[in-house]
Amino acid sequence: MQKIDRTGEVYGRLTVLKDTGTRRGKKLVWLCSCECGNTKEVLIDNLRNNSTKSCGCLNSELITKRRKKDLTGNTFGKLTVIKDVNKRTNGRVMWLCSCDCGNEVEAASSNLLNGHTKTCGCSRHDLKGVFSPRWKGGITPENVKIRRSPEYSWWREAVFKRDNYTCRRCGAHGVTFHAHHLNPFSKYEYIRFDLDNGVTLCKYCHTTLHVEFGKLPEDVNDQLTFIRT
Repeated sequence: MQKIDRTGEVYGRLTVLKDTGTRRGKKLVWLCSCECGNTKEVLIDNLRNNSTKSCGCLNSELITKRRKKDLTGNTFGKLTVIKDVNKRTNGRVMWLCSCDCGNEVEAASSNLLNGHTKTCGCSRHDLKGVFSPRWKGGITPENVKIRRSPEYSWWREAVFKRDNYTCRRCGAHGVTFHAHHLNPFSKYEYIRFDLDNGVTLCKYCHTTLHVEFGKLPEDVNDQLTFIRT
């Protein structure tokens, strides 16, 4: 019987690369590439009957999903959970959290749930109010509530996605990002969640912008010029 070339065929997450030239019993073994980047040798029968759909990553993801409790939107002390950062530290799920002081921090799910982590660390500082280096100009409880809302989370994530998770000023990837309001959040309620009013900046560039233009910069053209230089 003439052998059928399966090269290029797709089964689940696996794409057939080539015949390995080996047999298990009388069955052909094919080398496949998984969407996750791994490779795996699979019997052709297991591909065709859908008993093997990945290198094993699919099962791992399903197990993790069943075990993992979604903490998005939950509040622990001063921290509000924003999202899963798709990272594990010593086997623990890590979450990106927003602190009441305005900072963001990654925290392990176990530390959040057992009460060990309640702030970004700001509570360890003695200075408070206008004397604190984290003073944000008196953010009102209402504004804090809005920043914790699903709408704000959606807007923030949409800004990052539009900018390809890249700082628009320095081009940094894989760092802590801030979604900066070109027109101040506290003054321009009607465009708070307008995507054109947001720009992705890394923590350093965001801080630098406010040093340059103050806590509530309003000249959009000057800010855009600063970001593009």
